Amino acid sequence: MNSNEEYDEVFEKYFPVFKTSTQRWLFMLGVTTAKIMSIEKEEYGIETFHRYLKDFKMSVTDLEGLAVRIFDKSMRLGRVDEILPLLETTEMYHAYMQDEHNLDNISVSDLNFYFITGFVHAWDFLKQLNDKIDESRV
Repeated sequence: MNSNEEYDEVFEKYFPVFKTSTQRWLFMLGVTTAKIMSIEKEEYGIETFHRYLKDFKMSVTDLEGLAVRIFDKSMRLGRVDEILPLLETTEMYHAYMQDEHNLDNISVSDLNFYFITGFVHAWDFLKQLNDKIDESRV
């Protein structure tokens, strides 16, 4: 099973409303952001990453740049191994959506809605994903 198949199965079973690569990219970016913010809080007792979220009024350019910031933060925290699988999947969905050309028709509020949904449901998604990965190892 490639890494995206497990993610796709979790989306289909538990988050079926996220059908397009764009929706899944934004959702996964939210999940990954929540994870890095949690790690930062665990390491330092505070998190400062929220300043990049621009009160959840991010444009496509802002969102695309967020992945680089997440990777940089994970490097500084020495926790790349926890973030990299999420970032790789996020970037795969980003690559897939380039063929769909549907970013032209999505509003800033919709972009941020899908992102925030991933951000809020990060722990539910990660639990289901970990359960799926554990199942496939048995």
